[in-house]
Amino acid sequence: MVGGAVAPLRINHASADPRFREHPGLLQHGIESYIAVPLIRRDGSYFGTLCTLDPQPAELTDADFEVFHLLSQLISFELEADEQQQRRAAEVRALEDVIAIAAHDLRQPLTILLGRAELLARKARRGASVDELVPGLDGIVAQARRSTQLSEALLDVAQIEMDGLSLSPSQVDLVDLARQILDDARTTMPARAFLLDAPPTIPLFADERRLGQVLRNLI
Repeated sequence: MVGGAVAPLRINHASADPRFREHPGLLQHGIESYIAVPLIRRDGSYFGTLCTLDPQPAELTDADFEVFHLLSQLISFELEADEQQQRRAAEVRALEDVIAIAAHDLRQPLTILLGRAELLARKARRGASVDELVPGLDGIVAQARRSTQLSEALLDVAQIEMDGLSLSPSQVDLVDLARQILDDARTTMPARAFLLDAPPTIPLFADERRLGQVLRNLI
């Protein structure tokens, strides 16, 4: 750039050109001929300048200028492609991290689910009563629901990567939803105590599943 201008520039003989004979940068470095073309992304944003200079005067033609302009476009496209590739690589790494975390989180409830199912099967074979089996069954339901929620979260990540997150709002009672989530939490975390302090009802127009994800994350 010369004079801060982001525009193509061609100088054949700076010391003989009244526009540039007193230019401090050209004088300091003894530059007589100069071509500069801005590097512009396809979205119109500027991110650099391609230039060439010579201490000798030159007869730079329109054809020379056009070749240099085409070269700047090629460089712009290559740099932009490299930036896009780096962004995609970062997105893939982030997605791999999410998948690894989700797989780890899924393993725990599935392991608990299998263990409780095996325990209930043994109790049932020994003739356990329904009252003895109900707590274990409640635990299995809670763990199965948690596994489903984790798998849905993983699918949400994939959806966000493809075309963005979609919402399905409907009429929801926040108190009923919170009560259900706390019931699951009491089953999966029996050592914890949970207290719901809320009015009888809080009607909302919201995506129930995603609102439930927010409450579970808070808990």
